[in-house]
Amino acid sequence: MNIQSSKSLKRKSGFTLVELILSIAIISIVLVSILAIFTGGISNIFMMGRKTEATNIAQGFIEAVYSQGTANLATIATQYGSTSVALYADMTASLFNSANPSKIVFHNLDITGANAKLTVIVFYENGSQFVKLSTLLP
Repeated sequence: MNIQSSKSLKRKSGFTLVELILSIAIISIVLVSILAIFTGGISNIFMMGRKTEATNIAQGFIEAVYSQGTANLATIATQYGSTSVALYADMTASLFNSANPSKIVFHNLDITGANAKLTVIVFYENGSQFVKLSTLLP
């Protein structure tokens, strides 16, 4: 009886090769899916950082116009490397792929009555994304 009980203990005291391979496969699938989540999260963090930078550029442009007035818009636009929005229709993808900076600023000043509406558009991610801010100027 001792011999039979020791054989039954040997059979039950470990994992078979099939169980081991299945457990490794399941753990691998779980780890790969978690890694994909982290990778996507990190790329989103960098993209949001670039969006924040583009928003800060647009906000700085608007604040410069507020402080210096619309009479100095041409000077401010030169400082920010901005061009008129009217030129946007003539832009091509080659502009973003050339040696130009990755962030391109456009502005449009619409004066109607006593107020002026200033719109600033900052393109980033090689032109595939943009931030658009508008404000009324007194």
